[in-house]
This record gives sequence, structure tokens and C-alpha cells, in this order.
Amino acid sequence: MNFNKSGLKIAREKANLDSLELASLLKIEKSVLDGWEAGGGTITLDNLLKLMSILNTSAEMILFNESRSGLNVESLNTEQLDIVLKLYLMMKNNK
Repeated sequence: MNFNKSGLKIAREKANLDSLELASLLKIEKSVLDGWEAGGGTITLDNLLKLMSILNTSAEMILFNESRSGLNVESLNTEQLDIVLKLYLMMKNNK
């Protein structure tokens, strides 16, 4: 999943983590995290859930750098989140 580059970086900085610390917590290479923050690469649902937990923030903030009052995904289970993310990607690709 592609996402807003600044949302992840802002959430990381708000959590007072540098990119090396966050990459270590996610058990990924720093270069992968740097790519995500630059708007490249693909993030898995598992890593998105880890980011939400580590950074104590919502998927909306990480993915879109905004809080969407009409879209609260925090109470959804993993399967439901996966469906929402797939739907978003389908809609994005059909512009």
C-alpha cells in the first residue's frame, strides 16, 4: 500500500523516535522505512498494524496524514482492515 509520505514521518517524530529506532522496532531495514517515508514502496497490513501500535496513532494519520472523523478503523479486526485497504486500493486504481 502506498501512503502519504509525511503522515508516517510526522507520526514517528511525534513519538520521539528516529528512523533507525522505528525500523528496529519493526524489524525491518532502515532503508525500507526511509522509502515508506519518501512515499515509495509497499507496506503490508501487518506492518501498518505494528506502526499504529508503536506510534499510538491511527491508520488514517499514517496513510493520509489526517484524521477522518467519518472513518474510524480502530475497532476493526485484521480481516476487516484488510477489506477496507483492498477497497481503497481498488477505488484509487479506478480513478
